[in-house]
Amino acid sequence: MVIIVAIVLIAKGYAYFSKKYFTKYYYNLGHSSRFTIILIIIVFGYWIVRNIPVAPFHHLAP
Repeated sequence: MVIIVAIVLIAKGYAYFSKKYFTKYYYNLGHSSRFTIILIIIVFGYWIVRNIPVAPFHHLAP
């Protein structure tokens, strides 16, 4: 979960600084509906997989 937050923050920061300091604006992924749907699928997929009581998945549970 922390990795996903870090990726989103890096993407937002990159879009912000590219808009502020460069003449060419790089598209912000956070404004894409596809990015939002993929992020929701990853979060819900992790939430479901970590509750499966099988050997590799129970290590994901807190």
